[in-house]
Amino acid sequence: MTLRPGITARVVFFVLALALFALGVGALFSNPVVGAIGVALFGFALVNASFRLFHPRSYATVVGEDGFRVHDWRGRLVHDVAWSELSHLTVFGGNGLRGPGSLLLLAWRCEPRRPGPGRQPWSGGGTNAMGEAFDGALPAAYLGAERMLELFKDRAERAHVAGHRAPQRVGDIRLEPF
Repeated sequence: MTLRPGITARVVFFVLALALFALGVGALFSNPVVGAIGVALFGFALVNASFRLFHPRSYATVVGEDGFRVHDWRGRLVHDVAWSELSHLTVFGGNGLRGPGSLLLLAWRCEPRRPGPGRQPWSGGGTNAMGEAFDGALPAAYLGAERMLELFKDRAERAHVAGHRAPQRVGDIRLEPF
């Protein structure tokens, strides 16, 4: 199963980046310095938005029987986690169209610890508002925090039982407001 972010947010981001880039190009004729800054800044945003909208693996999460794989905006693999390595599931406050912290994203901790590469908390890990350390988080809400937590918890518990380990709970699942 391949999960991708919702099309609405991707289209909104693309249209806004395109409009701001066009304003930057227009500003080149009245004030070249400000226009050049706008073209450079919003040109990068337009490239990013184009990747998000048209690249098939941009921010995609592939959920399989053995584990899951998380990709970044360019479709590069950021996390490759086996279900048997999960030791804790939690939530992380991410940024959405309604502002900073407006999304709840699924976050996890592995045993042994394996934070991913990158500076952003969803890729490199960090600590959520409840003080729980995590190794990575999904880059989008996909199906919603509750459904994603249940899906990941079910798959991880099946992997722990199939791996002939003693059945264990995969962390305490809590959805608390920040």
